[in-house]
Order: sequence, then C-alpha cells, then structure tokens
Amino acid sequence: MRDHTGGLAASLVCTAVLVGCSSADTGVLGNGRFRYVCGAGLSDLGCTNTSDQDLPGAIAVGAKFQIAYAPNSSAGGIVEGESGYVIVAASSELAATTANTIVALRPGYVALMAEHVGKSTVDDFVHLKFSPIQTLRPGRSSLTLSAGEERVIDLQPLDPNGSPLAGQIPCQWLVTSGAQSVAIDENAVSRSETVRALAGGTATVRATCVNATADIAVTVSGLPAAGGTDAGGTDDGGTNG
Repeated sequence: MRDHTGGLAASLVCTAVLVGCSSADTGVLGNGRFRYVCGAGLSDLGCTNTSDQDLPGAIAVGAKFQIAYAPNSSAGGIVEGESGYVIVAASSELAATTANTIVALRPGYVALMAEHVGKSTVDDFVHLKFSPIQTLRPGRSSLTLSAGEERVIDLQPLDPNGSPLAGQIPCQWLVTSGAQSVAIDENAVSRSETVRALAGGTATVRATCVNATADIAVTVSGLPAAGGTDAGGTDDGGTNG
C-alpha cells in the first residue's frame, strides 16, 4: 500500500509561484502518469489527433475534457489500460466531474486526483490551469465565396496572454445579418462551423464561445436572392436612408 498522506493535503493547493503547478504527465507523488484524452479529435485544441496527448498548458474556462491515469508497476514502468481509477477534482468550485468528464468552471489551478474506484484513497494527482477565454481568433476573419460554395470556419480560443487554450468549448453560431446570402447549422456547438453560400450579397456570422465573441464577414458573389439583400447590403423590403 502506497503512503498517500505525506504532504498530500498541502500539495493539493497550488499557486502560480509554487513548484509543481505547471502541467506534467507524471503525478506529483510520482506514482503514475496522467494523459489528456483526445477521443473527440481536433474539436479540442489540446489534441493533434485522436490519440492521448501530453497534458496541455491551460484549459479554457467553460470547456469540458477528460484525463486518463495509469499507475506505475512494481518494476517502475507504467501499467497501461488500468481501469481501477477515477479522476476527481479536489475543488468543486473550480471543476465539476461527471462520468469521467471534467468541466472547468472558474480560473485557477485545480488538483485532479486519481482515486481508487470504490475507495477514498488517492494514488496520485496533478495540477492543471484553467484560464478564461479572452479572445476568439477565427482561422479567417472574412470569407469570399461563390453561390453554392461551402467553407469551414475554425476558432482558436486564446487566454489573456494570447496563448491557445485546450478543451472542448461550447459555442453558439448565428447569422446576424445577410441571412439570404449564407446559411449555417445553428445547432452546431463546437468551435467549427460550415458556412454555405446561397446567393450574392454580404453577411455576418457570429460565434459566441462561453463569454467571448467573434464576427466573420462573408461576401458572396453572384445574383442576390429575389426579394432579399443585394450585394451592397440594401434590404429590398426595408427603408433606405
């Protein structure tokens, strides 16, 4: 039985100046390794593919994510595929855990503990940083399309220092102007959206992820929709000047 008492309570509290606060795969107690689960693929900026990755530097507040844990063997190696552990956040104010999915609730450093299933003992833990989304950076700030063409818009959430944030962030997409010219899937909830050009004109597509917003200007070449908005943005059914 490993000793989980020595310094555990004190070590669970982390500030930016303490040793061990930065993300590392090896747990603070050295009993195992933590990995970032990437089953959702590229919808999460912490993932470059669907394989488990190194822990990210920071995760967006409001995002959900998963962490896996593998303990060391008695010989000092990693026991892959170990399923006798559940990841639990030390602070319910900073993170919520449901069915192995963690949601970042507030900015700060949180200790994520690998607990034995059915027990209250902790095998190891690691600190992760949660940061607010300061800015959404679209892959393209504007689009020029032909009627019938489609283009995917990807968003990159950035922290107050301009660094990218990991996690599957919830987003809402709307066409705020020029709905006759473009169409989107307004039920989409990820950081990616497909814009379909319908008819000539201009439009604005707005993405809101947690508390950050980005507007993408879209210009569609071709004839405007009948009774809709022309390429200059004048609504035939509205009032001019």
